[in-house]
Amino acid sequence: DLINAAIPGGSNNLMVINLIKMLKKIKPKLIIMSWTSLLRKSFWKNGNVVMWGQYSPGVCFDEDRIWEASYNNYMENDIQHQWDFKLLKDQVDLICKFANIPVWHITMWDMFSFDKSIDKFIWHNPNPSLEQTARDGWHPSIQLNNNIYNYWLQKK
Repeated sequence: DLINAAIPGGSNNLMVINLIKMLKKIKPKLIIMSWTSLLRKSFWKNGNVVMWGQYSPGVCFDEDRIWEASYNNYMENDIQHQWDFKLLKDQVDLICKFANIPVWHITMWDMFSFDKSIDKFIWHNPNPSLEQTARDGWHPSIQLNNNIYNYWLQKK
């Protein structure tokens, strides 16, 4: 059985939260973490996710004046995004180690060149023989996802 726990528009930190929730109910044979853009962030308000993705100040925060400079500095700080991601990935690795579940880290985003331990499947590289993007022109196609699955089967 395959469980797709993806949430459209979700962020990496939301993925870790969902992994923890899932592991309270089931113990899978393998976990594949398909990491998304480093710029997608989940924000919390009153215990709920109020937004994800990259939005301008004011969408999540009530006072633009207070948050605008901090937000802009944060969004432009690649090192901070990489550090935030490394902490999330370390959490997943530790959780899976204690649960005795193998984990495979993959991404389809080209901003992960700083982490050599993640298998990269960058779909916007030109390849005329492979339909690489979905109908929206941005997300990976079913064919590309199938190729990733077949790659995993060969690797295993």
